[in-house]
Amino acid sequence: MEQATLVITESDLVFGEDKTQLAHDAWGRAYRVKRLARPQIQGEVLRSILARAVGIGSPRVSVLVDERLEPIGIVVPVLELSKPVDRNHPELLRAISVKAALGDEDLLEAGTILQNLATDPAGRLWVLDYSESRPEKVTRWYEGNPETLAVLFSLSIYSRYHFEHLPLTVESWRVAAQTGLDAFDGPGLRLLGDVRSLNQSLNKLAEQILETFLKEPIPTPSPAKTLA
Repeated sequence: MEQATLVITESDLVFGEDKTQLAHDAWGRAYRVKRLARPQIQGEVLRSILARAVGIGSPRVSVLVDERLEPIGIVVPVLELSKPVDRNHPELLRAISVKAALGDEDLLEAGTILQNLATDPAGRLWVLDYSESRPEKVTRWYEGNPETLAVLFSLSIYSRYHFEHLPLTVESWRVAAQTGLDAFDGPGLRLLGDVRSLNQSLNKLAEQILETFLKEPIPTPSPAKTLA
């Protein structure tokens, strides 16, 4: 239950004066609330559970529902996180792989790859938000048939700059697939899809990552290469 994707009813929150972004519950815990369409809700939940499954930070997302128990947005705890992120952060390649799995357009330009990333006081990297631009890619995850090409392409490109972190990134996806996403199941996730389909997608992607990067040599370090 500690990791499960939960449901929070809108009436259980006390909103600030703007009635949009910040709210707290009966115990005084602070949350950021975003009202979103269903595809974006699916993307935010998927971002959160995929990032945590491969061993990096991501705020736990609960699904906001109305009085009819229809999903209308997300609820995320307010956390103390810092920006900017170091471009040589040891967990950056794993964050890139998660972004690529969601079809995040932040990866199309070197200048935006650190967007929606932050670190906590212990220096751990966190993936904060899902890009709303590719909901069709998220839909495929919930159907059990993810698009893998973007992940393989992104890892191929960015591992040239983070060659020493590729083995751990590959291993993280293997462990995630072996463990599965069942720990993140819960009433919120069941409103959006089936954890079995997500596990099927995770297995397919992990298989492709392992097949691609275990049969190829790890990129040779080049002092001349830096991530612009």
